[in-house]
Formats: sequence, structure tokens, C-alpha cells
Amino acid sequence: NQVDEILQKTPGVVDDFSGIVHSNPESVVTINTRRAQRYGLTTDEITQAAQAALQGAVPTSVQQGEEAVGVRVQIAHPGEALNQSLLPNIPIASPVTGGDIPLSEVATIAHKPGPPQITREDQRQMIAVTASLSGRDLGSATADIQSRIRRHLSLPSGYSIEYGGLYASQQQSFSELGMTLLIAMLFVFTLLVVQFRSIREATALLLAAILSLFGVMLALTITGTPLNISSFTGSIMIVGIITENGIVLFDYFNRLREKNPL
Repeated sequence: NQVDEILQKTPGVVDDFSGIVHSNPESVVTINTRRAQRYGLTTDEITQAAQAALQGAVPTSVQQGEEAVGVRVQIAHPGEALNQSLLPNIPIASPVTGGDIPLSEVATIAHKPGPPQITREDQRQMIAVTASLSGRDLGSATADIQSRIRRHLSLPSGYSIEYGGLYASQQQSFSELGMTLLIAMLFVFTLLVVQFRSIREATALLLAAILSLFGVMLALTITGTPLNISSFTGSIMIVGIITENGIVLFDYFNRLREKNPL
């Protein structure tokens, strides 16, 4: 609930949901074994009798064509729906008295709210607090949420927060694209060394390509464009373009130097 309150106060966050799902109210029947023994009843017998009265029992079946259809027998409640007041009066057959006794005679009945729905992930209980964004990019909104949670929320021992959904997918994509960029730069550097037969020239070209990323970040900042999958892919393309242009310039420079040696 505290995390959900933080989401509500974050600009651009809409349609938040705390993730807590409460079940319907339930009635808990606790059998008093001492009273049950006085009436010659066991816990299992009382449980079976109560379940048969509430849910019915299937003592036999009838044949309809090739299919056997079960016959469900259920206690009759003429004109009365099943409710909390009806539960204590469910009749239980007693071998001692030779008649029926109400369920409340051998059990206590408590009515309480049902437990919340429990969700697990990797064998750990979890609650997914979700929200949508309106008029704001995913990266800045998530960074704002993370900052607010660090400032205003102190987690008890054994609790942790993980950021998933589109943010997790974005971070995974960035990681994969970053690894692709590093591998591509390694292959490019190897090809440059083979082509120019000079580690110095290959290093200069690679540094020029890396320094071009500062221009990319400056352009994104000036235009207010968020760093997303599209802009990250464009950055990789810029590195390739700068490297290609550098190869042409170095090749032209080497040809001029061969014609006009110093």
C-alpha cells in the first residue's frame, strides 16, 4: 500500500493498482472434540455430515445413454438461502441420541474476512504493484519512482523490491544492445588492424567512433528525446557511419603520404 501511494504521487503515473486481491468472507468451523465424543461423533463424521448438507453428496448415479450421471442429494432449505444464520443449524445425526443435533452444539462458528490472494514467483511470495504512464517516458518515470521509494520507504527484514514489466524488458534490451555494440567494436578494431596494419591508426579510428557518442547524447538532450531502443540502435549506427567515414579518410591520407613522403 505504501508503494502504491508513492506511485499515486508520481507525475505521469496513472491507473495504479496495489496488487492486493482480497477473497470473499469465510466461515470457520472449529469442532469441539469433547462435545463431539459425548454425542458419539468424530471430527471426520461431523465434517462429512456438514459438507454433505452444504455441498450435497453423490450416493448413486443414473444411466443416461452411455453416460452415468451422478445424483446429488442435498439438505432442503425451503424458501431460505444459505447464509450465516443457517450454518449453525445444520443437522448432524447422533448415534447416542438417535436423532439430529445442530452443528453449533459440537462446534464453534466464526465469520471473518478471507485471506488475500497469495502469488509466488521463484518460490517467494510476491505482490505486483502495477501502473501505466501518460505523457512521460518510461526511463525518467521509473528513475523518479525508484528515488521516491528509496527516500520514503523503509523495507522490513526479508522484503525486497524488484522492478519488472516494460522497465525490465527495456533494461534487458539495453544490456543486449550494449553487448552487441562491444562485440561489433571488437570485430571492427580487428578488421582495422588487419586493413591498415597499424594498431595506432585502428585505435584512433575506434576512439573517434566512441567520442561520437558524446555528440549523440548531446543531440538527445537538446531535442528532449529519451534514450530508448530506437535511439540506442541509432547510436550503434552512428558508430558504424563514423568508422566507415574514418576508414575512407585514413585510406586517402595514406595514399597521399605514399605519393608525397615527408
